[in-house]
Amino acid sequence: MLTDYKRHDELRFDPRAGTQRVRSGHPGMSLRAHFQPGLVVVQVTGAIEECNAARLNDYVTGLANPDRPLILDLRGVNFINDDGFYALVRIAEHAHRTGMAWALVTSDAVDRLRGSTRSTYRLPVAASMEGAMRRLTFRDPGWSLPHRVATTTRELTRC
Repeated sequence: MLTDYKRHDELRFDPRAGTQRVRSGHPGMSLRAHFQPGLVVVQVTGAIEECNAARLNDYVTGLANPDRPLILDLRGVNFINDDGFYALVRIAEHAHRTGMAWALVTSDAVDRLRGSTRSTYRLPVAASMEGAMRRLTFRDPGWSLPHRVATTTRELTRC
């Protein structure tokens, strides 16, 4: 359960603000967006794989707004494959192009994949929601667009 987080500039998560639930085309993934006055939190639960990675990418990039930071909360993800990783890479590229500040809170499954993927990308990972809020508050300049993926860029499939 997400709780109320306070920041120095009054950016905080309010669980009572607007929430939108979106079902993906695959029963293994659920998306829920929490719209706050100065923040959007997208919670993802289930599995991110070939049949729904493009849906995740489309949903998150559709919410991209340079005036509203975004936290992608993957703590509920219990499985992710290479297609899911490439969706995260595409989200990072889109965030860089649009100037949107964002942070990623991972699960054990996401951390395992990140550790095993040969990539020069460094995604804006935070250890917790509090850490993500801190990083978005201070706009860490080290979170610029990372290097390109070492392997060839793959197109996300749509099932």
